[in-house]
Amino acid sequence: MGWFKTTDTLMTDAKVMMMPLNERGMALGTWIACGTWSNQHLTDGKIPAGIVESFVGTLDGAETLVTARMWKRIRGGFQFNKWDKYQFSREQVETKRDEDRARKQEWRDRKKKKPQVKHEDVPDLSQWDTVGTNAASALTRPDPSRPVPTRPNTSSSELAHASRPADDRPEIDTILDYLDERIEANGANRPKRTQGPRLHPAHDRPRWARPRGSQSRHRVRNRR
Repeated sequence: MGWFKTTDTLMTDAKVMMMPLNERGMALGTWIACGTWSNQHLTDGKIPAGIVESFVGTLDGAETLVTARMWKRIRGGFQFNKWDKYQFSREQVETKRDEDRARKQEWRDRKKKKPQVKHEDVPDLSQWDTVGTNAASALTRPDPSRPVPTRPNTSSSELAHASRPADDRPEIDTILDYLDERIEANGANRPKRTQGPRLHPAHDRPRWARPRGSQSRHRVRNRR
C-alpha cells in the first residue's frame, strides 16, 4: 500500500487561492481522488479523462486544475505537474518492493536453516518450587514433631545464608540454554548471559519485589 503525499498548506497555496471559490471544492476533490488512483496504479501522474468522470461525474474540476497550472492536458486525459518532485515514481516503488521481497525471502531461508528444538529436550520443572529449591528435598527433612536434640545459637541471618541453594545448579543452565535457542529460532539475537549471582530465595530480592508475606514486623506494627 502506497501513500499519496500532500502538504498541510494546501488550502493556502497560491494556485489554490487563485481558483474561484465556487470551483475550489470540486477541483481539490478531483485532485486528491485522481492522485490516490495514480499512486495506486503507478501511472506517474497520468489520469485518463474517463477516470476523472467516474470519480466526480464531470471534467469541470479538471479544467479548473489546468487553469491553475496544477494539471496539464495530454492525449486522452491529464497529467499532474511535477509528479516526480513530490510523489514516488513507478521505478522507485517497484525497486522498493523488490528489496522488501528479497529481504523477507532471505529471512525465511535463514529461519529454515536454524535447528529446531525438540520438546523432549525441555527439562522437567515439576520438581521445583517457586523459589528455585528442590521440592523433593523436603522428604529428607526431619519430622517437626520429633524433639530437636540440640538447638545451636545461630542468628536468623546466618540461617538464611546457610539455607541458600548453591549457584552452580546445572538445571538452571539447561533452562537458559533452551530459552536462548528458542529466541534464536524466532529470528532474534541470542541474549548475553550475566555472570553475577542469581537471586534465589525471597530475602535476596529487593524490598519492592518481595511478596506481601515477607514484610517486616516493624512495618506491619506501624500500620496498625
